[in-house]
Amino acid sequence: MTLTTILLFSLIIHINAGHKCKSSRVHSPEAYIVGGELAQITDFPWIASIGSYDHFCGGSIIDKRTVLTAAHCLKGETASELYVRVGSSKYASGGVKIPVQSFVSHSGYQPSISQANDIAIIKVNEDIPIDGKTIAAVNLPARDSDPKSGLDVDIAGWGDLRTGAPEWSPDLRRVTVHLVDRAECRGAYGTLITDEMICAGVPEGGKDSCRGDSGGPLTQGSTQLGVISWGNKCALKGYPGVYVRLSLYLDWIEKNK
Repeated sequence: MTLTTILLFSLIIHINAGHKCKSSRVHSPEAYIVGGELAQITDFPWIASIGSYDHFCGGSIIDKRTVLTAAHCLKGETASELYVRVGSSKYASGGVKIPVQSFVSHSGYQPSISQANDIAIIKVNEDIPIDGKTIAAVNLPARDSDPKSGLDVDIAGWGDLRTGAPEWSPDLRRVTVHLVDRAECRGAYGTLITDEMICAGVPEGGKDSCRGDSGGPLTQGSTQLGVISWGNKCALKGYPGVYVRLSLYLDWIEKNK
């Protein structure tokens, strides 16, 4: 059995168990923005909490009716049971809570084969009140751009607060990591890493996104470069987080938003 096959089998188990790829249905002891700190909504005014009865994934505002997230977040969900909350650093209160009208996941997302195309669009049923301060649309990257390894990038979300605590962080948290060369990332994950993905982490481990943060943005400044997607557990040395390479999906976003 090859390394790639073993990792894919492991990832499928993690997804089905509610690990980094997916929601609050089942809690995991390694699920939070790892190695980070508290953030204010004004630091990431484009970030959204996606929930049903509770927060389960992150997202990003791309216009007044559209939120971007990961396809795995919406697997098995019903649009009429979902909402997004924007404009608050707390996932459970403040800001504006807006019902979801519909969503569409990329037709190429086939988690039993790979984690490629892990991207989805959510349409809300009323305008998001963008004010440019606590609620803003994120900038999208240049078409087909491939950011260089070593670039500092930020990730943010509401994953579990600490190891062994089966609850989301009530407050938004952030961490800065570095983009990892795709060839190096393939050294960890094999052929699971495609050109449609980017990787980010730190060499020593200990800083990462994790379950509950999925679907949220990986940004440089106010530009979103990636969507939080998957990884081998969270913050393990030698295993960076993996993100959708957003620059390759601009046409798909435009068609579906």
